[in-house]
Amino acid sequence: MHTSREWLAYYKENGESLLNIPWGVGGELTEKERSAIAASVQAFQISERSEGIEGTEISLILKTDYF
Repeated sequence: MHTSREWLAYYKENGESLLNIPWGVGGELTEKERSAIAASVQAFQISERSEGIEGTEISLILKTDYF
C-alpha cells in the first residue's frame, strides 16, 4: 500500500517523462481491424452511456456528486 505522498511523487515523476504522442497521425483502422473490435466498442459505449445516466439519477436522489 502506498501513501498519498508516494503516489504524488510517482505521478509527478511520471508526468515529467511522457511519451510523444503523434496526434496528427490519426487512428486509421483496416476493415479487418474495425470488424474485430466493433462489438467490443459497441458494448463499451452502451455501458458508458447507461452508467452515466444511472449515476446521475442516483446523485439526484442522494443529493451528492457522482464521480
